Amino acid sequence: MSLLITIEGIDGAGKTTAQNALTEVVDNPVLTTEPNDSEGYNEKWNTVDWFGEQVRNAISTDETHPLSVLFFFLADHAHHYENTIKPALNDGNNVICDRYIGSRYAYQSLSLNDMINGDSLSYLSTLHESELNISNQDANMIFNTAEDKIPQSLYSETPEVGKYLFGLAHHPETYPEKLTHPTDDFIGLSVDESADASWSQKPNHTILLDLPVDEALNRISGSDNEVFEKREFLTKVRKQYLSVADRKPKEFTVIDATQSIEVVSQSVQNVVLDNY
Repeated sequence: MSLLITIEGIDGAGKTTAQNALTEVVDNPVLTTEPNDSEGYNEKWNTVDWFGEQVRNAISTDETHPLSVLFFFLADHAHHYENTIKPALNDGNNVICDRYIGSRYAYQSLSLNDMINGDSLSYLSTLHESELNISNQDANMIFNTAEDKIPQSLYSETPEVGKYLFGLAHHPETYPEKLTHPTDDFIGLSVDESADASWSQKPNHTILLDLPVDEALNRISGSDNEVFEKREFLTKVRKQYLSVADRKPKEFTVIDATQSIEVVSQSVQNVVLDNY
């Protein structure tokens, strides 16, 4: 079985060192990162990944709107998954990714917290965890759930597509044919169940390298700090990382990154050796 192992933590926590340590215990490792800066796994992808470049441009200033930053990240993630992660896994490689979905939960959930009714983590979880091959049978459930998550005014005060979604959410029994056949109202709801519509997947495991913010900043001092590297914000990011890991204990392993490189590397390797 091919593995997708992701490594998370604030900058300076030692993610690159952890990646290198894992190459010693997994076969056919493919190292990658998000935002992506590679040309892709397949030879046909021979152009510089400008998606990742745009992400780095966006987070280099605090003038970029938080939603814009999020969607830059999602665009880069989809491109990265399609061109690097998925083909590498399909070829029997083990992918080790420096930053992945967990970074969205830790960083962007904080950036968006004042914009999405204080529940930005649920919003991000919905984006990332409902993207995999949504079937027609799931559509009623999705839109019934939507009316609990999105104000009714968003449906009722928008043009035809909004009215259609409002009707589907409140009266799904009157719209069954529109879940399986293209319609003039909203052709996007038609799902080809034979198509691979996924643009992401959950990792087999996530390793969180936990490091106090002051030590992290000492390690990266002298580098060009991005907007996410400010002390107050990073303190919140670290707390958010630990909160997510606490909620998903089967998916996350937290490692104390204040330990020596040798101890951290061995701990990282043990995650794979003991579980896979």
